[in-house]
Amino acid sequence: MLVKSYGIKDPEFESKEAITEYLIKKDMDTANVMVFKDFTSYVTAIKRGMKIPNAMFFNSAGNFVNYQKTPEDCNAKVSGFIDDIKAIDSLAEDVSFNVFKMTDFLVKPNGDKIEIEKGYDAYVLINWALYAGKLNEEKAFDWVNLLKQNEKDFKVKYYLLNCDFQDMWGLTDEQKKEIGFTVKG
Repeated sequence: MLVKSYGIKDPEFESKEAITEYLIKKDMDTANVMVFKDFTSYVTAIKRGMKIPNAMFFNSAGNFVNYQKTPEDCNAKVSGFIDDIKAIDSLAEDVSFNVFKMTDFLVKPNGDKIEIEKGYDAYVLINWALYAGKLNEEKAFDWVNLLKQNEKDFKVKYYLLNCDFQDMWGLTDEQKKEIGFTVKG
């Protein structure tokens, strides 16, 4: 019942147009949207623990900083971390996970190469998906609004990382069946 009221649905393969249309309806900026380049990149992120919705924080050097104090912490802690984001450079960083190196497996929704702009105090990738329904608004898009409140005195560059399966991956019907999708027609 809760799933239905939140508009959560089974994942589908989505197009650049569907992603853009959805963001426009939700009054979200479509300039800094990225997707996974291919299915292999998506699987790599899943194996690394990607959750939807969620946020990944990177300091001014582009190194990952975990907002979770314990493994049990959920994305409910993201808003509090955003409130204290100015302290990001003083926190423990993971130099093996750098936002500037992610451009090998992330692209714009049209397939063009993405470039992460340097010179910011922090970087945030906000994971979201069309199938997540209202969770996008109550979590991911709310985090965008919180980040915008800090813009005047702390330069944060955020990107909306769409985590839907992508039409542009060009998977065949057989490949879609292999990963559990029902192919119509």
